[in-house]
Amino acid sequence: MHNAEIDLMHDLNLKAGGSLSTGVDDFDGHPMNYKVPDFGMDRDILDSLSNLKSTEAKLGKWKYVAN
Repeated sequence: MHNAEIDLMHDLNLKAGGSLSTGVDDFDGHPMNYKVPDFGMDRDILDSLSNLKSTEAKLGKWKYVAN
């Protein structure tokens, strides 16, 4: 962080709630438990799953081997 501050000639101030923090733990005044819309599965994921299914139908089940 110090090098970035020097490079950008700007001091990064991460103080939230009076203490050095990223601000993630300071929820005062922020709305919570709001409804998040469910748009279903992402189109790119659906395409990938479809492509995997058709390829496995031709070449057999994909066997992932972890190193």
